Amino acid sequence: MVNNNSKVTKSNSNGKSNNNVSGTKEWAGSNVNFIDGCKHDCKYCYAKAATLRHKRKTPATWSDEVIRYDRFNKGFGKRGKTIMFPSVHDIHPDHLSESLDILGRMLVKGNRVLIVSKPHEDCIRAICRRFSKYRDNILFRFTIGSANSFSHSYPGISLDGLYCPS
Repeated sequence: MVNNNSKVTKSNSNGKSNNNVSGTKEWAGSNVNFIDGCKHDCKYCYAKAATLRHKRKTPATWSDEVIRYDRFNKGFGKRGKTIMFPSVHDIHPDHLSESLDILGRMLVKGNRVLIVSKPHEDCIRAICRRFSKYRDNILFRFTIGSANSFSHSYPGISLDGLYCPS
C-alpha cells in the first residue's frame, strides 16, 4: 500500500534540499479531474477521505458521480510536466466518452499524460485504439482497491491479453 504522507526530497547540485514533493506530485506536475465522487467506493481511497474531510460529499453520496462541467469544458495548453488524469475518480464506462474527449484535448497539445484508474477493459481498449498515435505520451498506472479489502474482482475489469497496438 502506498503511504500518501510520504515525501520525496529533491536535492540541488550542491546536495542541499530545495523542496519536498508528496502525494500525486510525486508522479505528475498537475492533475485533471472532472467528476466529483467515484462509483467504486474503495475502502482505502485517499480522494474519498479528503472529500469527506472537506465536507464536499457525504459517505452516502460519495459513490454518486457528478460531472463538473466547469472542469470538463476547460481548455488545455502545453504543460511542461506530466498531467495525471484522473487523480480523484476513475475512468468508468458510464463516462468514457467524456474521458476520451478530455484526454484527446490534452494529448493533441503535446502533453504527456499519466492515466491512473481501475482498468475497465472496455475503457482501456478504447483509449488504446483512439490514441495509438500518442502512445509515447501515455503512461498507465492501474489501481486496485475495493469497498471490501479482500475483493480484487471487478465486473468488466481484466488485463488478460490487453495491449496497445502501434
